[in-house]
Amino acid sequence: MTVATEAIATWIVGIGADIYWRAELPARVLDCRLIYVGKDSDDFIQPNEHGVFRWRPTEEGAEYPDVVGTAVWTRPDMTRAIHGAAMSANGHRVICEVDDNFLADPNKNIFLRQNGFDAEARRKHMQAFASMDAIICSTEPLREYYFRAFSRELKYVPDLYVARNHVDDDDPRWFSRERTWDRIRVGIQGSHQHVHDWRLAAPALALARDMGAELVFMGLDPAEHDPKWRDFLGDYIHIPWENPLDYHTRAIPFDIGLAPLVTNVHTMGKSDVKALEYAMSGVASVLQNNVVYNRDWVNNETALLAGGPDDMADQVARLISSSSLREELVQNARQYVAEQRTIQGNLDEWRDAIIG
Repeated sequence: MTVATEAIATWIVGIGADIYWRAELPARVLDCRLIYVGKDSDDFIQPNEHGVFRWRPTEEGAEYPDVVGTAVWTRPDMTRAIHGAAMSANGHRVICEVDDNFLADPNKNIFLRQNGFDAEARRKHMQAFASMDAIICSTEPLREYYFRAFSRELKYVPDLYVARNHVDDDDPRWFSRERTWDRIRVGIQGSHQHVHDWRLAAPALALARDMGAELVFMGLDPAEHDPKWRDFLGDYIHIPWENPLDYHTRAIPFDIGLAPLVTNVHTMGKSDVKALEYAMSGVASVLQNNVVYNRDWVNNETALLAGGPDDMADQVARLISSSSLREELVQNARQYVAEQRTIQGNLDEWRDAIIG
């Protein structure tokens, strides 16, 4: 077996939409190793010396030739936690990260509900996380929720850190802005998990259409979920999901970007990635006025914050009517992100958690 080169950490990740923020980007900037293990892979189950995740049993437990430094797991289940325990026995610091609230009521989250995340799955999630030396959360509210849940239900809390989602100062979206459309574009992006959020933006989208703007949905076509969207809005542009490698190289093609978000226990654990991506892409943002956004984004300075559907419609109308307001918000937002929200400027958040 070959021995891995030195690094402060090794990320062991599955394939998912958010691994760019929680694994690929921090691992690359920190010069760490990345091991991708597909969702249907049996590498965790069967000892192997030639798979993606190489390991073999030993008298003491197991050996992992490609793992160096701290082992960082993305949302480990019980099988991954067992490997984590073996790594810990080998002297590795073993930690995990989480970017969503998996402890909230599944009825508040479509993804959890569709994946059968019931009480038993929740219990195993907590046990797997509790076996780690530390947990890295993407936001302070998410950290606080996990702290309270672990204290109340397990009477034990691993070390908890916050490493927020930050942008790469070399991200191509800083530089790839090219406006190829004539009419003002008002857009929204997201997956099927956000269909309930999008209802909050329905009045704003209808008003934008009536004011002559071009509507754009990026990711999910809402009419596939509910045909009434097409009946309600009429024509709009749908940009399907792209390969993540392509998605992270092209600016978002809007002038005004909406980020509606239903306010509940689950969504309060989310991060402000949409606002970061809008800023890099030169898009003026209208963000939901809740803790996900109003902790870091300033109304009328770096974004417009909206408290409800009618307020979001009013804010969109302001932006459509004023090119100077759009330009001012974009300039301020890009300056804020460049000065305060690059991963290069916030590496200590990850480094502190990794080193302990």
